[in-house]
Amino acid sequence: MRALRALVTGPSTGIGRTFARERPATGYAVTAVAPSKDRLRTLVDELGSSHRYLVADLATTDGQGLIADELARHLADLLVNNAGAAHHGPFTETTARDALTAIRLNCEAVVTLAHAFLAQARPGDALINVSSTLAYAPTPGLAVHSASKAFVTSLSKALWHEQRPCRVYVMGLCPGMTATDSQFLSHEDATAALIQTPEALVAAAPGPRPPRPPHCGLRQGECRLHLRRPPAAPQNRPRAAQPPALIRPARPLRPPERPGKTVQQIADIP
Repeated sequence: MRALRALVTGPSTGIGRTFARERPATGYAVTAVAPSKDRLRTLVDELGSSHRYLVADLATTDGQGLIADELARHLADLLVNNAGAAHHGPFTETTARDALTAIRLNCEAVVTLAHAFLAQARPGDALINVSSTLAYAPTPGLAVHSASKAFVTSLSKALWHEQRPCRVYVMGLCPGMTATDSQFLSHEDATAALIQTPEALVAAAPGPRPPRPPHCGLRQGECRLHLRRPPAAPQNRPRAAQPPALIRPARPLRPPERPGKTVQQIADIP
């Protein structure tokens, strides 16, 4: 039986490193991807000889192409798109170059690798795109980062629906406040109970994949997408004739009689 393979981007620190360290326990051989060779070598030495690393800068076209080719040549059972970047500060006080670099890494690389992975995905495979709760709460000072995470979240939701008939699992993982070395937001004023650890976060991600069905009627890379049709608009049907309501004639108003006093007639109101 072929060993399970997982490719994890951004495993140098924090959430990505935890993903890379936890997956071997569930039977995966990990391929770690990052631009720093020294950190990758340290991680792989810790994981063991059955794991490997690839040096690539996913903010560049060459780096994205290198990993996309790797996914095409060596089929992966799990892809964790975790690599990302953010530049804190008012939008006009950060350079356009930094903003575009963040978009290439947070959005373009996610699309490129997800496309290469899903083109070869088989029933039971899983794609995890690490996003953020900033996708739902855009934050001043992190305008580009918030927008890029909204993109990743929307993409993941749509891919989940598209890949569901193929039995390929897609998750948009949206961490809140997480205790990582690379966290760009300060949590000094936050309650400790609201800050999660990377280990608790990764535990929410899917574990070992479910068994593959013996035959699902699809060739490798093929998926039949069935979109639900919107419900038909109700037709205007003529209502059945209703019987006329019974109208009782109004009775003349009569004031209560008081003994010993004359009662005056009250005129009927038209």
